[in-house]
Amino acid sequence: MRSTTTHTSRRVCPARAQIDDARVAARAWAHLLDVETSGANAVETLDTYVAHASSDASGRLLELVRHDERDNVRAHAVHAASKLGRVGDLRELLDILEQPPAVTWSVHIALLDACRTHALAPRGLDALRDVDRLDVQSALASL
Repeated sequence: MRSTTTHTSRRVCPARAQIDDARVAARAWAHLLDVETSGANAVETLDTYVAHASSDASGRLLELVRHDERDNVRAHAVHAASKLGRVGDLRELLDILEQPPAVTWSVHIALLDACRTHALAPRGLDALRDVDRLDVQSALASL
């Protein structure tokens, strides 16, 4: 015999929803800045922040890309900015392509992917063309 559960639809006031989103975003941001937050937990926390943040998310994403020590968070912040369609913000980050990586090439690859997605033409790719990494060369070839 199949059991049936009745769900009641609850309407939420739009102002209340914005307050709840702001609280979730603030809590996610604080958790993300905790040095103990790493790996998949950090990436999921960043996704939660972006999903609940208001339009100020873009500035914070740029801050992460420029200053965070965790390469996976930096690369994921580039992908999040790209998904938000913040082309101007992405242009501000293109100088990173001219610098050597802090740890891995993931941030560079994320930026090259964003360039392809948004038809951006980065400068100073000569140094990257000499990198002996298939994933970097593949990202370059897709531009």
